[in-house]
Amino acid sequence: MSGGGSVPTAPDTLMPIISLFGSAMVAKYLHVAVKLGVPDRLHQAGPQTAAQLATALNVAQLHLSRVLRLLAQRGLLTEHADGRYENNAITDALRDDHPKSMAPMVRHYGDHLLSLFGPEMEDAVAQGDSAFVRHYGKPFFEWLAERPDKERNFSRYMSSVNVDASSAVTKAYDFAGLGAVAIADIGGSRGSLLQAILAIAPHASGVLFDLPGVIEVAGREEACYGPGGSLDGRVKLVAGSFFESVPHADVYVMRSILHDWSDEDCVRILKTIRKSIPTTGRVINVDLEVPPFGQLTPQTPLVIDAVMMATFGHARERTRQEFASIFQAAGFELKHVFSAPPRHSVFEAVPV
Repeated sequence: MSGGGSVPTAPDTLMPIISLFGSAMVAKYLHVAVKLGVPDRLHQAGPQTAAQLATALNVAQLHLSRVLRLLAQRGLLTEHADGRYENNAITDALRDDHPKSMAPMVRHYGDHLLSLFGPEMEDAVAQGDSAFVRHYGKPFFEWLAERPDKERNFSRYMSSVNVDASSAVTKAYDFAGLGAVAIADIGGSRGSLLQAILAIAPHASGVLFDLPGVIEVAGREEACYGPGGSLDGRVKLVAGSFFESVPHADVYVMRSILHDWSDEDCVRILKTIRKSIPTTGRVINVDLEVPPFGQLTPQTPLVIDAVMMATFGHARERTRQEFASIFQAAGFELKHVFSAPPRHSVFEAVPV
């Protein structure tokens, strides 16, 4: 072939694929760094070399040095020209004593989710079930209830990631306008959302409802519910299963609950609420929202959807229409949807 035209350059397909699988390695090494206490040590001692960190943490220097450089390359640590490493905003939030610590989340995903990246994942996709159940032998919440230390870490994880979400939800929905109502936070963990709601709705009272182990932790570690606390007398702590019964209330709030369950189980949960809710009541469901086909953005929560699939099997993030269908099947009508930036939507449904 003759001529002076240039030969088109083939797109680089190798490095994007390597980078994709490398991201899984980065996630695992970040998990290792958190479990070793790297962010905590850097916060306590200031910038440190790999040798100083290895001595303080009693680990192998060369291996730790390679982990630190990888994390720095990915923007997870600051690397200085003299070989010292320092926390940045991301790793600073991975300290255990950070007020919004992400360390419990990293431990949870690193200990359990990353272990599913084996034949269980392939088999679960092929058969349409849960990689977690295949690996651990039982559903996630059953497994969690048998391990108090893991349950405490998961509760801390839920509380830490939901602090900012609580503020967004209370700005998106007029809870103060509900008046003197009883608000039940269903599956509310330690009650960070309920606390935020009651702070702006002074005439409302609350019920925090979750599994017995979770409620025990909330009562012990959340001083606001105890004698003399800011919510003493305004909040009842009730343990139980939302598949069996829920406390009576005027308003039922759920945040990041329905995405843990299949459509059939979501309908079961909502039907349980339907038995207790008054005709004038309402359900406020806070969840991520998947857009219709053709409207994907970088913010579309499909990574979280993949986590739901691996952990629970049929659990998933849903579109607005899918939420409407679930509500309808349980005896509710989806009336309004409010945006709670940056991530959530607030779905308001009423009994019919």
